[in-house]
Amino acid sequence: MNKTRIRFLRKLDNLFIFLFLLITSIKPVYCQTLIKNNLDFGVYKVGFLIFHEYDERRSYFPKYDYFGKNTKFNINRPMQVAMWYPVSNATEGIRMKYEDYIRFASSEINFSKNTDIEKSRTIKNLLDQFTELGREKILKLFKEDIEVLFNAEIASGDFPLVIYSPPMNTSFYDNSVLCEYLASKGYIVLSTTAKGEYTKLQSQSVRSIHVQADDIGYLLEFGRRFTKNDKIGTMGFSRGGLANIIFAFKNKNIDATISIDGSIFSQGWLEDIEQSFYYKPNDFSSNLLMITKNLANPQLNPSTFYDKVKYSDKCLLRFDHDNHNYFSAYYLLTDLIINRDLSEEEKDKYFKFYSEMTEYIGAFLDFYLNGKGEFKEHINKRFKHSFSFAKPERKVLNPDNINFWIMEQGADYVNRIVEDILKYQPDYLTKLSWRDLNNSADEMIREGKYEEAIKVLLLSNRAFPGWYLTNHKLGMCYQEVSNTYEAAKYYKLALLDNPRDVKSIDALRDLKITPEDYHKKRIRDDAIKKYLGKYRVDENRYREIYIKNNDVFILSNYWDRPLKVWPYSETLFLIEEDDTRSNLQLIFQFDNNGKVVSLKTRGLNSGRLGEANIKE
Repeated sequence: MNKTRIRFLRKLDNLFIFLFLLITSIKPVYCQTLIKNNLDFGVYKVGFLIFHEYDERRSYFPKYDYFGKNTKFNINRPMQVAMWYPVSNATEGIRMKYEDYIRFASSEINFSKNTDIEKSRTIKNLLDQFTELGREKILKLFKEDIEVLFNAEIASGDFPLVIYSPPMNTSFYDNSVLCEYLASKGYIVLSTTAKGEYTKLQSQSVRSIHVQADDIGYLLEFGRRFTKNDKIGTMGFSRGGLANIIFAFKNKNIDATISIDGSIFSQGWLEDIEQSFYYKPNDFSSNLLMITKNLANPQLNPSTFYDKVKYSDKCLLRFDHDNHNYFSAYYLLTDLIINRDLSEEEKDKYFKFYSEMTEYIGAFLDFYLNGKGEFKEHINKRFKHSFSFAKPERKVLNPDNINFWIMEQGADYVNRIVEDILKYQPDYLTKLSWRDLNNSADEMIREGKYEEAIKVLLLSNRAFPGWYLTNHKLGMCYQEVSNTYEAAKYYKLALLDNPRDVKSIDALRDLKITPEDYHKKRIRDDAIKKYLGKYRVDENRYREIYIKNNDVFILSNYWDRPLKVWPYSETLFLIEEDDTRSNLQLIFQFDNNGKVVSLKTRGLNSGRLGEANIKE
């Protein structure tokens, strides 16, 4: 063979090799690569696992049938948990096909339906929804290899946890591309089927949203088996993007919440969910990313909830299309495969939309869960969208949480917070509970921390000035630290508020101080006449003040006997009884002419004033 022929054959071989590589590198239009080509996946290989678990705190099946016979079901709520996770590069696993996700849908409710026959039936039932031509194209998508390893070993490290909630009555694989992308970036992603409280199908009710939110709670607890990282994110699409918002209301442990065209953008759903006990935008504290559509007509998807959130970082992305289903990778892929109305260029545009949305989600989670990079608007937008971002307003300390911070960080820490809050909310002290503060002080007293208890009680005194129970505790604490001057001062203040406080009277006597007998104070007998008479509580009830044998009494038509009172001052009468029913004071109100118009009872356990009883 001459040299010229040899050179020709070599060139021909090279040409065949080039054509072979070119042909095998071209992906058909149904391929996931049309989305993934636009995404820069992370450094990790992606693993996938399915777990069959039961939530034993919630029932799903009946224990007994109609005739009272045991159904022999596992009655607990079935939770088929899907998990995407980072895989060590040195680890081998079984390469998955796209249809493997869908085959697992056979066992979402009944775990025994996990055979090849059941899985194949699931695929067939799904394909039957398409035309013959469509089935052929969809089947090619299903048979495609994906860059996911089944049952591979998880990479070492504690990765943040992200929980995905799919739309109404859909399966975990609804947004598998997004979940894979996040796993490649170092997140453990969990999901489960969106199902009803007692059936596979969800109802169109607020109750069903709360059930799905409780499923998120189960997944959060389940995920603790695989990571000690305390950073948590939730994301959901459509109804799932409303359920994870409700979950974030309930669980303040969520660092990042992502709603992907969530149902909260639907005016009908918003009106319903606003009636929920947990719908409190002013109490929403998770960093929030909301993604939706209709850039040209935003009123079709109102951002009412987003606008009301004030105390967390928040971002709103609004994309320039109007197709709700295109936020789902599964629907986007299957629709664009069989869609004859869109050009290839238009289809590519929607694939780029999905990849751009996915990148925003990844950057949001990177920033708020890992503290990496920055979350900002894209300079070069592949798909038209708006970007709105707001930092939170300053939020006051929830008065209900004050005891926690006192016990965890101490009174000085809380006092610094209170002083800071008072600069921009002057009435904050009125929102504090003297009872909660005193309970904290009691705990410190039990632990012998009297100096700390004094600081808490002084704050309590600012919140509810003069209250005798607080002043008595202050006297007791000062006495414990040998400050008898301050002890006597606060015991006396307690008696100013409640002259009959036996404990403060006895405490002063222990200090060798003679307390003043409240009986030395009494209004004149002739002045008592204006207080006498009936005081109407409501239509059926009244109280009456009268004199008998020079003593003053109060009687009610719903009491079993009258109570003796002491007319201590013009505004205050004391009850001279020691049973619990009489643990109150009478406080009077007057008109401009000094005439008695009503009385209020003041509880000596609570400090609360009752409604005015009008004098007849």
